[in-house]
Amino acid sequence: MATETKKKPAKKTTKTTAKKSTAKKTTAKKPTATAKKAKKVEQPKTPADRAKAAVDVPVGAALNLTEKVSEVIEEWSDQATAEKKVEKYRANLTKTFKKAERRGTRARRKATKKVEKTYNRLEKNARKQQKTVEKQIRTTNQDLTKRIDSRVDEVSKRAEKAQAEVSRLAETQGKKAQEVVNRVTDQLTSLV
Repeated sequence: MATETKKKPAKKTTKTTAKKSTAKKTTAKKPTATAKKAKKVEQPKTPADRAKAAVDVPVGAALNLTEKVSEVIEEWSDQATAEKKVEKYRANLTKTFKKAERRGTRARRKATKKVEKTYNRLEKNARKQQKTVEKQIRTTNQDLTKRIDSRVDEVSKRAEKAQAEVSRLAETQGKKAQEVVNRVTDQLTSLV
């Protein structure tokens, strides 16, 4: 009888503990405003943080599993209670596993979508910058071509002017030389 009385309080304690943990789970499911802010801050931003998170999730799940297993291993008073607990834990474990799987799927899809969005944005910006640079190069080439053409025209005009000036000077000097030759010839003919 002494052993039976010890087992009965153990059952009550176990049931009370189970009720408390259920009550905690119900309270924990309702996120507060502070918890929502904390979740937003904790989201990984860099690939390294994402990789760490990818490692942390299975580790956290393993720790949760360890806690659950340690609760299951505590002493049971009889076979029927033990089987009920095992079924309850199995159901909770299955539920937790499916929840973790869904959550992981959502996180993976979200991360993939974010990576694709970032990649597309960067690619779009690169194309836009490339077009801008190409346009600037074309504009600069056109400006340089215009400047070179105007310089060539200016130099050509100067060369033509210089050539005309040289021709005029040569013609003038040629006329003066002819006049000198004519004078010298006249003077020589007058002397002879």
